Amino acid sequence: MAPPPQTNVSVALTFSSDTNTTVHQRHRRQPAVILVPGSGRAALTALAETHSDASAAATDGASSKDSPVRYPSLVPKESAPQMGSYSLADPKGNVCLKASMAVEFVVTKAKKTLYYNIDPFSIKPMGFCGKNTSDLSLTFNGGNVDFTFLKEGNVSYASKIEVTLQATADCKGCQSEYSGVLSNSKLFRAEDGLSYKCNSKKTLQMAENLKIKITKLRIQAFNIINGQFGNEVECWPDCIKRLVPLILGSVAVGICLLAIVAYLMVREHRTQGYERI
Repeated sequence: MAPPPQTNVSVALTFSSDTNTTVHQRHRRQPAVILVPGSGRAALTALAETHSDASAAATDGASSKDSPVRYPSLVPKESAPQMGSYSLADPKGNVCLKASMAVEFVVTKAKKTLYYNIDPFSIKPMGFCGKNTSDLSLTFNGGNVDFTFLKEGNVSYASKIEVTLQATADCKGCQSEYSGVLSNSKLFRAEDGLSYKCNSKKTLQMAENLKIKITKLRIQAFNIINGQFGNEVECWPDCIKRLVPLILGSVAVGICLLAIVAYLMVREHRTQGYERI
């Protein structure tokens, strides 16, 4: 998605990944993206510092001009996606957008459900920050997930989500390209200076045959202080999961207390029945 024209603004983007992948497998610094003042276009700069073994190097080089592009392969079995962490920063290095999430594509095809998990290490994040509008695009070979954030008064939210996925065709003439848009929505709402957090799975219907599932989400699109998330706004499903055990525990304690009181009352009544007149 092309960002709206910006003036006197330049935004750098950095990327890190919080996953369970061990350090010896691969360590990468993702490219920075700078919004050139007055140009309204994002320019890609500085890709460096890649450490990998031979097999990882072959994977990393798949997108080079000497190697064929490897498109996502849909699989019939669902698995938990890895979480990636992303941030946008201004020219002074001040973080202006911060996000972490795990994303899964769900495709319905010929009455079958197929899945694809985004690999955070394959992501080329791009975007821009503005006073009232920000954008984060997670791009990989064969697709992208683009978030548009708006700020109205002291509340911010995701107003639009666009996704595309070009998967490896499993037969000649079979559909392999999928896309969808979710607009006019107010997702991930948080007050100014706060971050939205939701570990629970959020399923978004992007098209008739395409969904995305987002888990382990934490995001803040405006007014970040010292590069850290603000106090969290907890989503309702997480709140329920946290409160239900407390409620059940309280009910169990209440039942135990009632049983004890009832036992003492019955015991006292029996004792009084045996008193001599």
